Amino acid sequence: MRLHLRTDYWDDRLARAEFQAFIRRIHHLDFMLWQDMGCWDPLYRPFSYFAGDRLVASTCLYSMDMTIQGERRRVAQISGVGTLPEFRRRGLNRRLTEAALEWARPDHDFVYLFADEEAFPFYAATGFRPVHEQFARFRAPAVRPRPARQPVDPADPGQLARLRRMAERRAPVSRDLGVLNVELLLFHALYPLRELLSFVPELEVYVAFARDETGLRLFDVIGEHVPAFEEIWPFLSEGRAETVDFQFMPDRMDLDGLEWLPLEGNGTHLMGEFPLESGPFVFPFTAHA
Repeated sequence: MRLHLRTDYWDDRLARAEFQAFIRRIHHLDFMLWQDMGCWDPLYRPFSYFAGDRLVASTCLYSMDMTIQGERRRVAQISGVGTLPEFRRRGLNRRLTEAALEWARPDHDFVYLFADEEAFPFYAATGFRPVHEQFARFRAPAVRPRPARQPVDPADPGQLARLRRMAERRAPVSRDLGVLNVELLLFHALYPLRELLSFVPELEVYVAFARDETGLRLFDVIGEHVPAFEEIWPFLSEGRAETVDFQFMPDRMDLDGLEWLPLEGNGTHLMGEFPLESGPFVFPFTAHA
């Protein structure tokens, strides 16, 4: 069957529905909540092969702004890559990835992605190089807790609208490497961070964090001002010393004594010039598409 390449087709209701069905089948992810809550982002650009009306292979390229070493940069991320089983081993994703990169190259400083280990040879063949992220760990002292956080339900339209307004005005959580994309942030709020978000009225910030047997993971701090760690810690603390692992670059947290540790499992790859590659860095959790 003859295949035809399509891109920039979100205005085609049937083609978008076919894409969503494809993502559910290949990646077991349902985008309907993101769409129904009014957060669908046209900057998430598909490059897809269709056989008639049926989508058989696809790659997406997400354009976004980041702050890198204090400067605003336009970057892109490859994601949503896959092929239906009966169409594999024909080089379809290779051609789609090359088409996406050709489209992105003139207007983006670099392209990055996260991949499973079995995909490493594929991305090496398309010109990507593996890089090794590190995350910052801090031994937080015991402080008196201030339990004034308010729970947030991003699936509530009013609360989502409030979060959107803050996201539109937010300061990047890091000057070194921060993401500035409202719809992607709302995707994370609606999916992986949905049960992890709170609002701290006294500081006028949203925080996303999780606690397990090893300590606390801090995913993001969303506000017009990023508070120092000592300001925000009492609102997160349970009154004892704890290990805090930052899922972003904590340069705005005003901390000394950070420990940098290897971040395993992301399969991070880059193409193009990346200013932070020679030192410890981590892409913010909310920069993952």
